[in-house]
Amino acid sequence: MNKGCKFDMAWVGKCNKEAVNGSDYCKEHSKLKCCICGKQATHSCTWASSLSCGAPLCDSKKCRDKHGH
Repeated sequence: MNKGCKFDMAWVGKCNKEAVNGSDYCKEHSKLKCCICGKQATHSCTWASSLSCGAPLCDSKKCRDKHGH
């Protein structure tokens, strides 16, 4: 049995859809890349004002800092 997708969606939480191809991510999130470095995105940006940012980011502190939110 496949495990659930571990992508952390801003203001929602873990995706938990069925992970595909032995990865940690579902079909949708396995294709999502970090908007800074292009590696696998692990979460979406939670920064919000009137709308939430939602940019896909990896776990790298460098990418989070460069994104600036």
